[in-house]
Amino acid sequence: MLMLAYRTERYRLSYLYFAISNVAALLYELDILESRQLGSIATFFILRKIFLCCLYVCALFLLMGLYEFFSSGRKPYIVMALPVILGTSLVLAPNFYWLQKLHGFGALLLVLTLAIFLFQNYKRIGKVLTFSFAFFFLCVVQSIGVMLVPLYQPLLFQIGLFAIFIGFTITVSKKIILSDQEAIRLKRKTVTDSLTGAFNRQYLDSLSMEEDDCLAFFDVDDLKRINDVEGHSRGDEVIREVAEAMLKEVRRYDAVVRYGGDEFVVIFRRTDSKVCHERIKSICTFLENREFPIHLSWGMATYQGNLKDTIALANNRMYERKHRNK
Repeated sequence: MLMLAYRTERYRLSYLYFAISNVAALLYELDILESRQLGSIATFFILRKIFLCCLYVCALFLLMGLYEFFSSGRKPYIVMALPVILGTSLVLAPNFYWLQKLHGFGALLLVLTLAIFLFQNYKRIGKVLTFSFAFFFLCVVQSIGVMLVPLYQPLLFQIGLFAIFIGFTITVSKKIILSDQEAIRLKRKTVTDSLTGAFNRQYLDSLSMEEDDCLAFFDVDDLKRINDVEGHSRGDEVIREVAEAMLKEVRRYDAVVRYGGDEFVVIFRRTDSKVCHERIKSICTFLENREFPIHLSWGMATYQGNLKDTIALANNRMYERKHRNK
């Protein structure tokens, strides 16, 4: 949780609150220790107060985290004050009798507070966390039953508390995964050409080349004539077909970029000029052998020290080839 609080902006406070709540819950687990393990009765009494107060610290930051995460930071401060008041009353308890009474009353109020939160936000928290809360409430009922009736059974209250943390961890993990997927989708959308599905010019500006990369510059022949005679919809269809042929030929770490209008740039990673030439010919042959042939002019260049110079060289070679073929 602390790592999430450090690396994310949106839910930073929520993750920080839950991290503190987790630490307090772990300290509260020490309440299972018996007096003979802790020394004198006085020492046991003081430590019991500390461990029980950790429960209310846990509840305070748990509630703050839940309201911050699921209610956009809108926290009812009266509810937030409740664990503080209850924890303070435990510190002031004069003996074990009052400590136990105050703790029983306080734990009941905390359970009711969590129930109110669940009722207010059940549509937002999801099925996993709802199930965790339901299990927690069952554990609370079991613990109350054990305390009221002399049943020599272990209390499940702590287990129920950890069920909430587990449920929240799963809920947060799912939310982070969905959030990351949405961020990737949006980022991809900003650098993707809407017509072809290839990368756009903006993405090209962020790319770099290595010495063993090869670049090809393509231009669709006679696209102006196609637009004038057959209409712009047919011209758009031709551009899409060209992009599809290129995307099928490249590997996942290569890049197909719509450079502008009817021009495309393809970067073949870790590819020498011979293999690059073979792939270019494969693209051109595929398009020329269609029912309605599409012809491309192209130029190829190996790395020239930077991307700009490499594109310029490939572009010049493309125009030389185009003029030769006229």
